[in-house]
Amino acid sequence: MLQGTPQLQRLTIAMKRSFFVRHGWKIVLIAAIGLPVFFGGARRAMLSNRNDVKEWLPANFQETKDLQWFQEHFPGEEFILASWEGCTLDDPRIEQLIEAVDGEGASTAELFSRVVSGPRILEQLTTPPVELEREAAIDRLVGSVIGPDREHTCVVFTLSETGAADLKGSVEAIISAADQTCGISYDELHMGGPPVDNRHIDHEGERMLIRLGTFAGLIGLVLAWRCLRSFKLTLMVFVIALYGAAISLALMKFTGATVSAVVLTMPALVYVLGISGAIHIVNYYRDALEHSDTTTAPTLAVAHGWLPCTIAASTTAIGLGSLCISDISPIKTFGLYSALGVISSLLLVLFVLPAMLQLWPVVTPTANPSLSPSTGRLHRFRQWMFQGVINHYRIVTVSCLALLLVTGYGLTKMKTTVMLTKLFSEDHRIISDYRFLEENLGELIPMEVVLRVDKENCSLTFLERMQLVTEIREELEKLEDVGGTLATPTFSPELESLAPEPRRRRGGIGGAMQAVLGLNNRERIENNIRNKRLLEHREEFLNGDFLSETEDEELWRISARIGALNDVDYGLFVDTIHEQVEPVLAAQRANGIEGLDVTYTGVIPLVYKSQRTLLDNLFESFGSAFGLIAIVMMIVLRNPVAGLVAMIPNVFPAVVVFGGMCLLGMDIDIGSMMCASVALGVGVDDTIHFLTWFRRGLDATGDRCKAIMLAYERCATPMTQTTIISGLGLSVFALSTFMPTQRFGYLMVTLLTAALIGDLLLLPAMLAGTLGRLFDRKGKKQEAADTAAKAELLEGKGPTPAAQGATGKPRKDDSRETVLH
Repeated sequence: MLQGTPQLQRLTIAMKRSFFVRHGWKIVLIAAIGLPVFFGGARRAMLSNRNDVKEWLPANFQETKDLQWFQEHFPGEEFILASWEGCTLDDPRIEQLIEAVDGEGASTAELFSRVVSGPRILEQLTTPPVELEREAAIDRLVGSVIGPDREHTCVVFTLSETGAADLKGSVEAIISAADQTCGISYDELHMGGPPVDNRHIDHEGERMLIRLGTFAGLIGLVLAWRCLRSFKLTLMVFVIALYGAAISLALMKFTGATVSAVVLTMPALVYVLGISGAIHIVNYYRDALEHSDTTTAPTLAVAHGWLPCTIAASTTAIGLGSLCISDISPIKTFGLYSALGVISSLLLVLFVLPAMLQLWPVVTPTANPSLSPSTGRLHRFRQWMFQGVINHYRIVTVSCLALLLVTGYGLTKMKTTVMLTKLFSEDHRIISDYRFLEENLGELIPMEVVLRVDKENCSLTFLERMQLVTEIREELEKLEDVGGTLATPTFSPELESLAPEPRRRRGGIGGAMQAVLGLNNRERIENNIRNKRLLEHREEFLNGDFLSETEDEELWRISARIGALNDVDYGLFVDTIHEQVEPVLAAQRANGIEGLDVTYTGVIPLVYKSQRTLLDNLFESFGSAFGLIAIVMMIVLRNPVAGLVAMIPNVFPAVVVFGGMCLLGMDIDIGSMMCASVALGVGVDDTIHFLTWFRRGLDATGDRCKAIMLAYERCATPMTQTTIISGLGLSVFALSTFMPTQRFGYLMVTLLTAALIGDLLLLPAMLAGTLGRLFDRKGKKQEAADTAAKAELLEGKGPTPAAQGATGKPRKDDSRETVLH
């Protein structure tokens, strides 16, 4: 046996004075000291959860700059719209709610800069100076603050700087006032607006981490115990995995990063990956216990497992780190700190876990199914399946590659989405609220068109500028997706009666007669009077929400609204808006009017840019991860071609799953994007371990088929165990009503399953075929030596597999050998 060999005796004596024997207690002490620091940081990070969809794109994007510029000149984007069943123009609860929230002496008044309602705006339009007829005034407000039934209305709360800094408190103030003052319960109250959206995202993030994260941890713990069958080992694995997750969150707090609902899936991911890595070391530890004692087993386990575990963790970190390429800030944050969490978990697995095993050894080795022979039905089935893959490697390889090609074609049909309403499931409260508001009031998502008038170069009068804005409004309202528009003319007197035409002179004899006879003098005089009347109220318009000015420009805001729940192609819609507005400006320029320009901004251009960015980033991050991991594989295998071939099983899950989604017409969202590079990195983990044992099998037998069977025997169970633990642990996130988290949950299960298929079917089939020769390239001397060793083994003269270690494992004095030759 191996224990009697001189090499192992020398190694055992050396290891009794090894690193963990001498320093194990120091390592555990340092880890214990770090516990309150990292767990305290993780707790503070969770409490700082903050979400603002508008901040997801970087500030250097033109769309972001335009939106920031717009918000500087039209501060009122932070608004909350509230309504309820029975909220009509004559409902007294409207004024009661306004007084309770923003009235004199109200404790919450500082949270709001202005509060308006349908009845208040209607009164403004039907009294001097506007003095419209009631029905005419209602006509202007239908689709914005008054519903299509001309009765249902709402209250709009605009947040102050104090309120904008406390979005949750502002929303809670309205909910509380509605319940206590007006008798409107939270279930009856329907609210919309950016602060409400962000509150729901915050709530989902906290709920997800506390409930689903805890559930995921318990599932991982139970499955780890089921696989390890040892309470002590399970507890150690649990502590290591939880510690790694805490470090990933604490690092965010220590470095000042923003914690969001998207990022809160990170600790659970680091946790299950930590369990996976710890189980691999535990399996090496149990292997060492078969021919060693508890004193040397931890060091032997690390000696055999450090390189494959390091390579696996590094490739996983590369996959996660590639997400840092993304311009979507939550994805970038998720990638960076997940990668740091994986590396932290690796250090814990390679140092703290062996130190714990050194101090609290498992005296009696628990039988490991991957190591112990079995004659049960499951064992016979596995043997039959594995042998079938080897015997029919051509069919398996061709079938998998055909599936890869078909689903790869599906990637050409990929579509992405970052729409707010796509962040929540159909039965979520925010979706039902938006549905109620849009059915009873009108569309809610703004597309902002800002007409920029140069004060010095534009010769249009104030009245003519009003007319131009009215003409642009009418062009926008012709679009099917636009439910209504709001602009300064909405709140001005008698403007509807004016023809919104560019100023021009008739040509020909008639024009000459007009000039001579002065037939248009009356119209000029009337327009001058109207212009003067409008200028008298210019300051009032400037104090409103739809007219602003700078030193050089006058800014006229036209706000078009589209449905939050409508399936609108935002890219096409933005182009259509351009096509409607530009001819109006071109007509003005053709008549000699200069100094006119338009800026298109709002949520819609930002979402469209985010969708395009998400698609670009998906391919960039996946391509970067593929390239970096492929280089690692080439170095590890010392063969560039073999390294590329080894990547085929690793891209198999991502291509098959994402390609299949695209063929089925499913959109790719933020949660989906995070999975692609993660799956590539995680998939390499199993590939590394399988190739490690395949190479060792080649060293022991010189036969590729026997080497594949050895790799199956040593890797199939641990690989299946880690897939089940990781997959089922992350699957609980599929229960979330926050769609990126839900998509992340069920996609990770699907991707990990596909990765297992790639590593247990496609990879062995490739190794059994012609491609397998790439992994067995040796020099002539080495080939001759292997042939002689194999002949001796067959004649019974050489060392048996038992003498080399359990199941043909290489000798312990070659403990540093992994997939490297």
